[in-house]
Amino acid sequence: MQIATREFVYILDVIQLSGKAPHLWQEILDVIQLSGKAPHLWQELGNFLFNNCDILKLGFSFTSDTSIIIHSLPHLSFNQHAGFLDVLSLWKQIEKNPNIKLPYEVQSGGPSLSTLVHLCLGRPLDKSDQFSNWEKRPLRQSQLEYAALDAYCLIQVYDVLKSCSEAVGFPFDDTCYNLMSTTKFKKKKSKTPTKSQR
Repeated sequence: MQIATREFVYILDVIQLSGKAPHLWQEILDVIQLSGKAPHLWQELGNFLFNNCDILKLGFSFTSDTSIIIHSLPHLSFNQHAGFLDVLSLWKQIEKNPNIKLPYEVQSGGPSLSTLVHLCLGRPLDKSDQFSNWEKRPLRQSQLEYAALDAYCLIQVYDVLKSCSEAVGFPFDDTCYNLMSTTKFKKKKSKTPTKSQR
């Protein structure tokens, strides 16, 4: 799990940490400025960050990532109206306005994060580690760099989208608010049949 701020990127190795002692969890939470001890530290992280409406959370096509996180880490208890902004949805809204011009042009490429990064920052993301073996430990330096950039680039892209939108009078903040108000996270359906299915 990657958590990026303007100053730092934190990579929480969920697989590696899940078998470690609780004091290690506390050290990690202290790093991201959580105080106090809690029996369920994931829940504390969820309340501090993921369920905090005052912290804007950026993602690109949230649905698959959040469904995996919700399934794997149920104590995070995502609140679907707690400041989550899907940058893909924002990009689609911005594209509807012909007056908004992003700094760079890309001849080809679908609606991917790499394409959007190229349009905003002038270079595509290096996706060579995207399909590498993420379960093998230790993670390679290139994997850590990929994970960090994958999260951090969203902040830079958001800033470019905002400045380009505001330059032509596009209601950027209102658009973001409307998108965040309609964000919904899908939970995986139980495979156990209900009485009506039996």
